[in-house]
Amino acid sequence: MSTNLIVIIVAIVIILILLKYVTKTAVKIAAIVVVLVGLGLFIFLKAGHTADDINFSDAVTEYSISDLKQIYCESKANKSDSLKCICIIQPISEDLSSRFTQEELDDLEKHRLKFAKELIKSINNKKDIIKAKLKENNANELLKEFKEDLLNKNLKLKLKENN
Repeated sequence: MSTNLIVIIVAIVIILILLKYVTKTAVKIAAIVVVLVGLGLFIFLKAGHTADDINFSDAVTEYSISDLKQIYCESKANKSDSLKCICIIQPISEDLSSRFTQEELDDLEKHRLKFAKELIKSINNKKDIIKAKLKENNANELLKEFKEDLLNKNLKLKLKENN
């Protein structure tokens, strides 16, 4: 706790020095915000937290590979979803399975930000196969649609409908 107290005192001193020498109001406010954010981050990290403790629910995707399989592969009613399963989800799933053990895949299910990064890598790794399968099925537009789906909150509704 004494380290935190020293850091707080140093931050206050830095703020006072900035206020004395900086004359523009906007710059003063920005400087204070930067120091306070830095202080907050220092205390957060000093307390033993990591970046994984921060909620990144709106990051690239909040879905796991299981969710994507459920959305696109379990419902055969929608031809577009079936093609996304065959042409996109299956190659991505194969790539993930080739790069990770089952235990690591289970860990990715829990850490969605890590999964989002690996999903992007898998799409890039399998881009040629995905494009070839889409072309073979005359469905070139589905990759763009899939990427839009990941960012679209309506995908949550689709997931709920499949349950």
